[in-house]
Amino acid sequence: MRKIGLLCLVFFGFVAEAAAADLPVIAPYYPARPLYSWTGCSVGVNIGAGLSPNDFQDPNSFYGIGTTLGSHTADGAIGG
Repeated sequence: MRKIGLLCLVFFGFVAEAAAADLPVIAPYYPARPLYSWTGCSVGVNIGAGLSPNDFQDPNSFYGIGTTLGSHTADGAIGG
């Protein structure tokens, strides 16, 4: 058992960790002025709407007031 342990210690002693992530890399050359730019003026419009018709039911009459608990309808619009 000692021989196997010693063999593993010697083997892993010669194995070095990977240092590829620490090597310096020369950055690629980019021209001073980009060919396009997103920094100019822009104009846009957005609009949206939402509808939510809900009918609330209680099929087991848990609350004791019947099977229909009422309804609610929500709607709205947004824009900018």
